[in-house]
Amino acid sequence: MGLAPGRRAPDFELIERDRRTTFDAWRKTRWGLFLTRPQDFTSSSICRAASMAAQRGFFLLALEPLASAAPFVATFAGAIVHHANGTDMPFVSDRSGKIATQWAGVAMEVGPAEPDPVDSIAYVIDDRGTIRLTYSFIPDFQHDLMDAMTALEALHGLADDRSRATLRAA
Repeated sequence: MGLAPGRRAPDFELIERDRRTTFDAWRKTRWGLFLTRPQDFTSSSICRAASMAAQRGFFLLALEPLASAAPFVATFAGAIVHHANGTDMPFVSDRSGKIATQWAGVAMEVGPAEPDPVDSIAYVIDDRGTIRLTYSFIPDFQHDLMDAMTALEALHGLADDRSRATLRAA
């Protein structure tokens, strides 16, 4: 069964700056986006999204395309977080494909003649690690990542409003 809103975001082991950790520990209690195919977004929108994420305290993390994955990843069973392509967005190198499998979207029935669809999804994850929204898109088309960032910011704002209303009512 694929990932969908309301389900817990999969955790996985990773290394960042020579420190072993997990995705849950890395993201802490931040809201953010996890991208399965960052190559489907324009580089300028990735830079704008990374800047917005840093300003707002969100996380932004993407699976690195296998063709550009760092060669040292093969020695570690988990994933390695690093910055690539001159962006401020961290990438997860996933040579084994294990993380991509964990983050597969909901399978669509498209008929026997159709090829398997490629999972091109941006997951909006809340501060508790729950998937709040999946933003699916056509692969190999240069999308604007700011569309997903706008959804993230709106959901985060709604959650903050509800938290404040709950505190006032108590």
